[in-house]
Amino acid sequence: MRTMTESIPIPASTARTLALTSFDDVGRLENEGLTSLSRSLEDSAENVLQVATENKGGNFVSISRHDASRVTAYGDVDASRSARVFLEQYGVWGNK
Repeated sequence: MRTMTESIPIPASTARTLALTSFDDVGRLENEGLTSLSRSLEDSAENVLQVATENKGGNFVSISRHDASRVTAYGDVDASRSARVFLEQYGVWGNK
């Protein structure tokens, strides 16, 4: 049985890429009338970017499992593939 953690480690460079590229969908979601999802995605991207930016040269950052999931779903495809490994390992995505 996996333990549910509130945050998960993810490569800092992947976190930055996911945050920056997920901002691209914020406007699109808003235009489609998905205001709540748009705001949630924007909040998550800002949170992840802040943590990744404050990183002092470490290889990994610890980010909220919810923020990680959201930016991975909307971020860069290659970075999402990298992040998916961590989301599955920590039981955020996949079998629980």
